[in-house]
Amino acid sequence: MSADHASSPPSGGEAQPRTAQTGGDTLDRALELHRAGRHRDALALYDQILVRQPSDVRALTYGGVALLELGQAKRAVAALQRAVELQPDFAEAHCFLANALQTRGRLGDAEASYRQALAIAPGDARTHNNLGLVLHKLERSDEAVASFRQAIALQPHYAEAHNNLCHVLTKLGEIDDAVAAGRRAVEIDPDYAEAHNNYGNALVEAGRVEDAIAAYRKALAIRPKFVGGLNNLGIALIQGRRAREAVDVLDACLDIDPGNIQALSAKAVALSEAGEREALRALVDYDLLLREVRIEPGPDFAGLAEFNEALARHVCAHPSLASDPGKHATRQGMHSGSLLAEPKGPVAELERLIGDAFDGYLQALPSDSRNPFLAKKPTRWQLDVWGIVLGSQGHQIPHMHPAGWLSGCYYVKVPRVVASGSEHEGWIEFGRPHERYRATAEPDLKLVRPEEGLMVLFPSFVFHRTVPFEAADKRISIAFDVRPVG
Repeated sequence: MSADHASSPPSGGEAQPRTAQTGGDTLDRALELHRAGRHRDALALYDQILVRQPSDVRALTYGGVALLELGQAKRAVAALQRAVELQPDFAEAHCFLANALQTRGRLGDAEASYRQALAIAPGDARTHNNLGLVLHKLERSDEAVASFRQAIALQPHYAEAHNNLCHVLTKLGEIDDAVAAGRRAVEIDPDYAEAHNNYGNALVEAGRVEDAIAAYRKALAIRPKFVGGLNNLGIALIQGRRAREAVDVLDACLDIDPGNIQALSAKAVALSEAGEREALRALVDYDLLLREVRIEPGPDFAGLAEFNEALARHVCAHPSLASDPGKHATRQGMHSGSLLAEPKGPVAELERLIGDAFDGYLQALPSDSRNPFLAKKPTRWQLDVWGIVLGSQGHQIPHMHPAGWLSGCYYVKVPRVVASGSEHEGWIEFGRPHERYRATAEPDLKLVRPEEGLMVLFPSFVFHRTVPFEAADKRISIAFDVRPVG
């Protein structure tokens, strides 16, 4: 998806704030530097103006934009908020403020700023487009579609809005309309690599794999180092029974972005489909990369049983716990949002234990391993943690974790049928790809039996699922990703 509200100052001809300005020559020079990409130099001149005239709305606005482009989002928000306070009817300042608020993760406030801009200038197609992007991030995709359609109604040859509409309609499963939107985007702008890529995604969902391959190749002809396009082309080649070609494409992706999680995941499937078992086992090296850790809680808990009981209560009572949320892999069960939101309760202790387990995982890795997964071993990282509650026939479909580097699962409560090991019911299974790959080769599987108090660590690129089970009791686990930062 793509935003289209310029993050640089206007080049002339756009409405300017009505407030009296000072330092016109200085502002003109700052704008020239800003447009040339010399953001620090431009910011220094904006600051000079603001020393003399703290209420100069343009210096505040474009200085805020320069701060945002320099990665100083907090200062950018403050400057842009001051600008809209001084001149509430300056629509562009509201739009730039919305951009800065998004960078700070304040999506609801960003939506409000875009809507304020539209109240002032309802005919701005770019603002409708960017509002659609925020609505999609807020998981209000139907509203996002309406915003993109409004942008297109105002500006029919708006390639970015057609592209974004294609992307969201594909996610919503409205494939015929998605294909039409993607086709229109690339007709308007044949050199738009992201639009060719999203058009390819829609074509895949329409069952037109060869047409999708052609679309991805067009994206890559425009942008040869487009990692997303290479990943998607690799997957489409697997779907088209051209696994050997897929391996080469995914290797090219890994040359550009060593350790790319999605490329490693797809390459494992391609190697399996191509019959290259030795290479597959070198990549998905279970002995090297999978770890089982039995944890012991700290002194705040009388023992493992008390710790697990506290975790079970916390997960089952968590306000974010929802049944079968469609965006996750959970089926016939419940899936929570972040368990790191306050109050953490017993999850705070689990967070510490995960950190210890991760440190131990890194220390156990051999220094001379050439496994490509280790190319992105994180030096800075954050945790994402969520809970999963499965009942009878509950399971997780095959999936991987594209945002993580290392993933894991801690078992809080395990039904007797799972613990007995009969028919592998309720076990975690590694190596079976998602059905989207249309794989036909017999996968190279690894199964692990859950035990209360067991933590299983594995690379985020490895496909895994839960084998369905029949039991009256709940199977409660806490999953997590170690996500690289920076």
